[in-house]
Amino acid sequence: MHTGKYFRLNAPALGIETIGVRQEAVQIPAGEIVTVLSGPRSDDSKMLDVLWHNRTLVMFVEDIQASAQEIGQRPLHGVP
Repeated sequence: MHTGKYFRLNAPALGIETIGVRQEAVQIPAGEIVTVLSGPRSDDSKMLDVLWHNRTLVMFVEDIQASAQEIGQRPLHGVP
């Protein structure tokens, strides 16, 4: 559905990062761009795998749908 697309967050959103055997909540600030790697997940249709600053996170589909704007292509490095 959203795989391979880029989204700019219009509001802060929660991401979940798995580090070893533990999971850690990560606040992604408004204005940041995430790349959808896959999703929604087959085992949980409410979650997406995303890439943000070279970190793989899980996000809620609802956060992308409700408070993010799809952008046509990834902006150049250093450009918001």
